[in-house]
Amino acid sequence: MTRTRLVNIAAIALTLVASFLSYKLLLKHVTGSSGSSWFDAGCSADELAGGADCAAVLASPYSYFPPKHANEPPGRRHLPVAFLGLVYYSTMLLWFIGVGPPSRERRMVHLVPLTLVSLGLAGSAYFTLVMFTRIDEWCPWCMVTHVLNVGVAYCLVFMWPRATASTSLAATAGGVHEPDRKSEAPLVVRGLQAHPSGRLVLITLAAIAFAAFGERALLQSESYKSAYQGQTQGLEQCMTVLNKFRGDAGALYDQWKKTPQKKMTIRPDDPIRMAATDGVPPIEAVVFSDFQCPSCRKLAKWMHASVEPLFGGHLRLVFKHYPLHHDCNPETKTSLHKHACEAAKMAEGVRGLAGSAAFWRVHDAMFNAQAQLKHGKVTPEVVAKLAGVDSAKLRDAMSSVGVAERIAEDCRLGRSVGIRGTPMLFVDGRLVEGVTRGNIEFWDMVAVDFWKRSGVPRPEATNLIKRKIGNGAPHAHSGG
Repeated sequence: MTRTRLVNIAAIALTLVASFLSYKLLLKHVTGSSGSSWFDAGCSADELAGGADCAAVLASPYSYFPPKHANEPPGRRHLPVAFLGLVYYSTMLLWFIGVGPPSRERRMVHLVPLTLVSLGLAGSAYFTLVMFTRIDEWCPWCMVTHVLNVGVAYCLVFMWPRATASTSLAATAGGVHEPDRKSEAPLVVRGLQAHPSGRLVLITLAAIAFAAFGERALLQSESYKSAYQGQTQGLEQCMTVLNKFRGDAGALYDQWKKTPQKKMTIRPDDPIRMAATDGVPPIEAVVFSDFQCPSCRKLAKWMHASVEPLFGGHLRLVFKHYPLHHDCNPETKTSLHKHACEAAKMAEGVRGLAGSAAFWRVHDAMFNAQAQLKHGKVTPEVVAKLAGVDSAKLRDAMSSVGVAERIAEDCRLGRSVGIRGTPMLFVDGRLVEGVTRGNIEFWDMVAVDFWKRSGVPRPEATNLIKRKIGNGAPHAHSGG
């Protein structure tokens, strides 16, 4: 085996190691860990190592190309330097494997890797200078790749084909006689054929392009994976804080009291549920709801069973329509619930024909039959029978301009106070957030304040009994 072939094998080994190190550096850049303890140990900060810390270098603006500075305009594209190193060294590796040292007849092909390695050496010199002049730390594995790059450059220079007696006197090689000068056949001597062929160069370039595409996909995959892991960790931390906050009734109450009050327009004939009639000024709650919304159903049951008893019938609950379907709610861009508009029109039609009490009977019944409502099985005939009204009149009311306008008016009010989904609940004009609605101790603190303001001794029956109560804090459905 000739020395040139041995040097080519050495170049393959150097670029293989450099490619592997660049891949590890890329993983560490994107995910924070290379996945190998020995590699991360070689990157760790150590005062005795002269400030060696790969993580600090990879976190600097110069770990990207072009450098990623904080004050630059948004939208500028940057690539990790480690990714460029991986593409560079894998390209050289494939070239050495696919093409290798050329024959003298094809020596100009060798200018391709020589040009590339010249750019690579310039990059190594630049990034080495940056590490020692602009960054307080330096990256040991990065320096190893730069040293390997110098070795690759030496191998390429050594592999440049030189004219020798054996190549100029082909007849002496292998005992082959010089062909007749009149023959048009080219000189072909075994072992001395013109190398590389055009086909081989094209195949190698195609392999390089395919490898670069795969490495780009790898970068995107690792970036997405890292972003997902970061978001998951952030979500877990957020949920830990949220759960701690959710269990602190005092903090929830203080936060609710600081919430700005919204002005609610209440019509005299709005559907209102309030049991007490003793003249004590009530506390007012306004709920924006959708009969097909599962969270609305959950909140309605929670309020009726667990919250209203704390106020001894003095919670004045006002219902406002906010169906999540564009056909009857011009304030939403979505059509999330197919039968929400029909349900709202049936309930509103009943209110107009039979009053508030009939409305609330239908309200409770439709929430209890939400599964049937979802499949369109709650019909005007069924609702009319429940409410005690004529089904034909109910259908007429449902198709009337008045019913449509009342629903649209509720929706406009909802949008004006910041409704983006259902359910949304306001007490004394202040929004009660989803994390707060299900905390029974919060509601007890609201009740304590209500009874204190009313000037009436709190009835014993309204005192909160310490018991396990299910979560009544449903999440809101987006309403566009």
